[in-house]
Amino acid sequence: MALDKVRKVVIWLVIAFIAYAIFTSPGKSADIVHSIWSILSNGVEQIGKFFDKILNS
Repeated sequence: MALDKVRKVVIWLVIAFIAYAIFTSPGKSADIVHSIWSILSNGVEQIGKFFDKILNS
């Protein structure tokens, strides 16, 4: 039970920090989101190429 309460407090603190970061520097936050999106999309693309090469070999 105590662990659930701690987890909820930590989650709310993280959400509050993210909201604070977005409101205080929206340009930098947008750059970070863009970078994360680029990394994820590149990773998915590379996995697709990997499986394409395996299936076409």
